[in-house]
Amino acid sequence: MLSRKLTPEKGMGTEYFSQRTDSKRLNRCGGEASGIGARGWTMPVAGLGLPVAWASTALGADVGPWVEVAGRSHPMLVHFPIALLAAACLFEVVRVLSGRDKPSPAAVGCLALALLGAVGAGVTGWVLAGVEGRGGEPEIEVHRWVAIGGASIALLAMILAAMTWVSARQTLRRLYVLCLLGGATAVGVGGHFGGELVYGKGYVLAPLRKRTAPVAEPLPPAGVEASASGMTAISFERDVLPILERNCIECHGPKKQKGRLRLDSANALRGNESYGDLVRAGNPAESVLYELITLPPEDEDFMPRDGDPLSAWQIETIRRWIEGGAQFRDAGAIAEESKATEPIVQTPEPSAADMEAMDLVIAAVRDRGGYASLLASDMPELVVNYSNVEGPLSDQDIALLGPVGERLVELNVGGVIAGDSVVAQVGRLSGLRRLNLSRSQITDAAIGHLGGLSRLEVLNVYGCPIGAASIEAIAGMPTLKRVYVWQTGMDDAAVARLRELRPELEVIAGDEDAGEPEAAEEAEGAGE
Repeated sequence: MLSRKLTPEKGMGTEYFSQRTDSKRLNRCGGEASGIGARGWTMPVAGLGLPVAWASTALGADVGPWVEVAGRSHPMLVHFPIALLAAACLFEVVRVLSGRDKPSPAAVGCLALALLGAVGAGVTGWVLAGVEGRGGEPEIEVHRWVAIGGASIALLAMILAAMTWVSARQTLRRLYVLCLLGGATAVGVGGHFGGELVYGKGYVLAPLRKRTAPVAEPLPPAGVEASASGMTAISFERDVLPILERNCIECHGPKKQKGRLRLDSANALRGNESYGDLVRAGNPAESVLYELITLPPEDEDFMPRDGDPLSAWQIETIRRWIEGGAQFRDAGAIAEESKATEPIVQTPEPSAADMEAMDLVIAAVRDRGGYASLLASDMPELVVNYSNVEGPLSDQDIALLGPVGERLVELNVGGVIAGDSVVAQVGRLSGLRRLNLSRSQITDAAIGHLGGLSRLEVLNVYGCPIGAASIEAIAGMPTLKRVYVWQTGMDDAAVARLRELRPELEVIAGDEDAGEPEAAEEAEGAGE
C-alpha cells in the first residue's frame, strides 16, 4: 500500500529517541551523582578503585569542559581492554595446546595493557555517567559493576601469572587460566550491556528472533469505563496528540521531515503526494499512519524506527480515533479552520540573546552540581535536573532559571526542595511542561503556587506530604494531563474526588492505576 518506501536515513532517526530517553531518564535520577551509594566501600578492589573514586569525588566539585571531554572518550577507550583480554585468551589457548608450562609472554603483555585500559575506561565511564546525571540508573549500574568485577578478576589473573614464574605448582597455572578466561568473559559481558545502553536491548540477536507486530488490545466499548480517567470517546487533542508529540513530531515536524513525512498538522495528517492517505477517516486499514505503526518491527518501514514501539494502548487509541472519523477538534469547539492546520509545535526561533542566556543557565546549573542541556541538539528548549545536588535548593537556585523560563520545558527537583517559597519560584517558570517535585518537603499551599503554569502537562508529587487540600489546585490546572500522587497524604476519598473534578486527568495513585507501561515506569522511577 505504501507509495514510497522509507529508507533507513529517511526513517525515524536516533537523535530524537536518544534525547527523549535522556529527558525521560532525568525524571528517574534520584540517587547521588556518583552513583556509589552504600556500595562505595567495594571500589578499592585490588587497587582499581582509587582512580574511579577520585573521578566520582571530582564530580562533586566544579566540572569543567575538559572533564566532560574525558568522559565522552569512554566509548572509544572501552574497546581496548575487551580486545586485549580476548587476545590474551587466544595466546593462552595456543600456549596450552603447544604444551608449554609457563604463561605466554604475549598473553601477559596483553593482560597488562588491558588492565591499564580498564582503569582508563572505568574512570571515563564513571565521569560520563556523573556529568550526564545518570549515576544510579539500573542499566548503568549493571554495566558498571559487571565490568569492574571482570577487571578485578583479570587483575587477579595477572598476580597469578607472576606467581607461576617463581612456582611450578600446576594449581597456580590452572587458576591463572581460569581467572583470565573469567575476567575476559565478564568484561565482554559488561561491554555488551554498555552496547545495549546505546543500541537498545536485544540489538545483537534481533535478526535471529522472529518478531511480530504489537497486538492492539481492544478498549472497552462505548459506555464502559475505558481507563482510570473514565475516557470513552477518543479526542485528538487529549488522546492522540500526546502520542504523536512523544514519539513522532521531533523527526516529522516543522523542523525535520525525515522521509518527507510530516505529522504535526491536520493538513499533513490528511495526506501528501508521497504517502497518500496518512489518515483516512473511518478506515484504519487504509490509513498509512496506522499501517506504519502496526508493521512487523523487522520491516524497514516500521515506525518508530528507532526506540520502543508504540504500546498496544497507544496503537488502539490511534485506531479508534481514525475509526471514529479522525476529527481534529473536539465536538463543539469553536475555532477557525486555519487554526486546525497550524503546526502543533510552535517554538519560536531563539535570538542570539536567548542562546547566550541558555548557555549561561546551563553553566550555572552545572556549577551548582545539577544537570542541564537542550532537549535536542536542534531544539531551543531546556531540561534541568537538580535532583542530584547536595543540600536543599534555595530560592536563588530556581531564580537563576528565570531568564530562560519560557524555554525551560522540564524540571526535576525531586528530593531537594524544603519549603514552599522555592516552589513559588518554580511557579514563575511559565514554559514548564513536566515538573518533578517528588519527595519534596512542601505543604498544600505550595501547590497553589503552580497555578500560573499554563503549559504544565505532567506533575509528579510522589512522596510529598500534601493532602486533600491540594485537590482544588491540581484540578484547576487546565493543561495538566497526568499527575502522580503515590504515597502522599491523599487518601482514597481524596483521589476519587480529584478524578471526579477532572475526569480526563490521569491520576496515578498506586500500582493498580499504572495501566500503561510507560506511566508505571515513570512513576516508579520517581521514587528511586
